[in-house]
Amino acid sequence: MFGVQSQSFSSDGHRLSMMNYFGEIVSLDLATEKIISSFPTDELKPSQAGNFCVSPDDSKIACGTSSLQGVEIRDPKTGRLLYSLPDEAGTIYWLAWSPDNHRLAVARDDGSIGIWNLDTVDQILAKLGLNP
Repeated sequence: MFGVQSQSFSSDGHRLSMMNYFGEIVSLDLATEKIISSFPTDELKPSQAGNFCVSPDDSKIACGTSSLQGVEIRDPKTGRLLYSLPDEAGTIYWLAWSPDNHRLAVARDDGSIGIWNLDTVDQILAKLGLNP
């Protein structure tokens, strides 16, 4: 694992997920120290990696995109892209899940904080026939 940029424990404390310098997310089983999963995120350039956050129920990972202004929602076991939230003005500084897994906060360099209701996003995608 080269150049860990950020990390997050699973809710049960048995897994550690890390994003490296190249935007790859690697999850380790802490008891065995073996890699559980490993996958690249959006085509990040080195040193742009770092913004990612595992949901409290460990069912999703939110991570910044190469534009530094959008968010990908991925399956943490397979890395499969579930959907992307659109780019918005301002570089993403932090991502945070609500404790109930239904909302994602996106803090930007201009001081703004956007709150995405992911239940609403899921409903809109379902109406369009684009279920993740």
